Amino acid sequence: MDPETTMHEVEDEIVKILLVEDNPGDARLIREKLLEVPSFQHHVTHVGRLSEARRQLIIDRFDVALLDLVLPDKPRMGSLIEIHDQAARLPIIVLTGLDDETLVMWTLEEGAQDYLVKDQIDGQSLVRSIRHAMKRHATQRERLRRLLPPLPERELAKSLPIPSRSQAAGGA
Repeated sequence: MDPETTMHEVEDEIVKILLVEDNPGDARLIREKLLEVPSFQHHVTHVGRLSEARRQLIIDRFDVALLDLVLPDKPRMGSLIEIHDQAARLPIIVLTGLDDETLVMWTLEEGAQDYLVKDQIDGQSLVRSIRHAMKRHATQRERLRRLLPPLPERELAKSLPIPSRSQAAGGA
């Protein structure tokens, strides 16, 4: 499947969004929500599978990922872990139909910047979440840069510890 792209131009810089959503109706709804904020200039690349998202992350650079937790090729919510492992420098916002506080905490612990329930968002809240996630992520990276000796960006990303699932669960 070729990634679908949409463009909306207004004023500032274009925010490049990777939308990873297997439900075409939900993907359309997210794109429509983004268009509700005319001042938010963005470009959406939509893919429906985790494997396609991983391919896109190799060939293109994105400012933020909007990620459905359960995808056809990763049905047990492993999509967040795999995307975070591949693109630790990318802020990730989880979009899901599940309103579950335990799941919210897990996604934030696994590296997501935010967690939004699809049927509870509007354009303003989605755009605000994207902007805040990008800012938080940039602030975290800057703090790490100040703490670590100067390294090329590629080496910096490799040097950051990313706990395995067993470590995150308290295993060895």
